[in-house]
Amino acid sequence: MMRKTVPEILAEYKAYTPARIGIGNTGTSIPSSASLAFAWAHAAAKDALTTPLDYLEMASEMEAFFCSTVRVKSKANDREEYLLRPDLGRQLSDESREELQQWKSAKPYDLVFVLGDGLSPAAIQQHALPFFTALFPLIEKAKYQIAPACLATEARVALGDGIAQSLEAKLVVVLIGERPGLSAPTSMSLYLTFAPNEVTSDAQRNCISNIQAKGMSYATAAQNCAFLIEQALKRNETGIQLKNTFSQNEIQ
Repeated sequence: MMRKTVPEILAEYKAYTPARIGIGNTGTSIPSSASLAFAWAHAAAKDALTTPLDYLEMASEMEAFFCSTVRVKSKANDREEYLLRPDLGRQLSDESREELQQWKSAKPYDLVFVLGDGLSPAAIQQHALPFFTALFPLIEKAKYQIAPACLATEARVALGDGIAQSLEAKLVVVLIGERPGLSAPTSMSLYLTFAPNEVTSDAQRNCISNIQAKGMSYATAAQNCAFLIEQALKRNETGIQLKNTFSQNEIQ
């Protein structure tokens, strides 16, 4: 049996990972093609981080799923402050808290969805619509009382806690752009939290991550999300106590 060459072995590895392996060298430097590819990836990550979400377009797209949309913001005044002060991105602004009081329901909401720009607004712009297109057929039979969708500016995951409290929603699902990487600048995550409050920790959340073209598909993410919503509202808990044991037969 002939032994595989190094290029053949590296080619096999590259088929399984987007990591920059086996890029070769030109003297003491990397090849121009690899250098240019890295520069492009770095620029794409910066663009994903700094390009603001088009809230008018997002609100229009959400009309297919929600009765209304509400734009809210954290206490971070701009992108620079948001990046320098993560704590402010977790706190709902006073104006937004007051605005949400107008949307409280006589019958408590089962569920509120928050679309937060996070560290990659481009991820929400790209993935929210196809994700909801896959999700809503799975949850419509349950007849959940769903709050207006909240479109959140300068948002961290915990911003959803204050939103859920203001609306008196039992469960909050936060869609948020992940920190852009050099191989995945527009990856989206979901965080589910039941009955959040001022002392809610990350251990009390369930996360579905890496929703993107080269990661988790919309269909799979939607199936897992529908299962976790059902179980969270049935068991009155999320986080480490709620294991994601989804299978195709578990959603009725």
